[in-house]
Amino acid sequence: FLILKENDELMVEAQISLENEEQIYTSAPLDESHLLSMSVVQYVIRTENIFLIADAIDETLISRDPYIENQKPKSILCIPVQYRGDLTGVIYMENNQVSGAFTPERVEVLQVLISQAAISLENARLYRNLKQSELKYRDIYENSVEGLFQILLGGKLISVNPATAQILGYDSPEEMMSGGLDPIQNSIVSIEDLREVIEQVNISGKV
Repeated sequence: FLILKENDELMVEAQISLENEEQIYTSAPLDESHLLSMSVVQYVIRTENIFLIADAIDETLISRDPYIENQKPKSILCIPVQYRGDLTGVIYMENNQVSGAFTPERVEVLQVLISQAAISLENARLYRNLKQSELKYRDIYENSVEGLFQILLGGKLISVNPATAQILGYDSPEEMMSGGLDPIQNSIVSIEDLREVIEQVNISGKV
């Protein structure tokens, strides 16, 4: 099981069964999952330590866990996923047939792989957040009732929103842009105002 933190909530993002070669990729709250030992996962989240049990049935720490009592897994391994010292999730694995399935050598290899995977997972999360921010900005830009436009520091117009086109008498932004409209010449701003804006951007990075 791959369990990741999403806005301070733990989500089961993926589960893979080698027994029937089943792979499920979903995003469901950890609290709703009944396919793993909740006490083991909570222990790893709380301590940020590896949890390794050679025989879960005989382990007094979790032997009374409802999942352990019902499913009787032989071996359990749960490893924290960390990025720059912060816990970002956990990897939960179990073997229902063999006790001591997770040897120290295997655990060491898994730790290396997980540390590398943590970087990829964080990059994927950042990319997803960036795309969501872009979509949110685009929605605001396109649906604003105020005229909004983008120009380069040299004054070249690169985009306008529908409200700007409507204010200036165009049917669409595409029509306005295809006409080669210069925002300066059409009194959106004066040359002096534009120079002042550009100077302010160069100095402070914002207006």
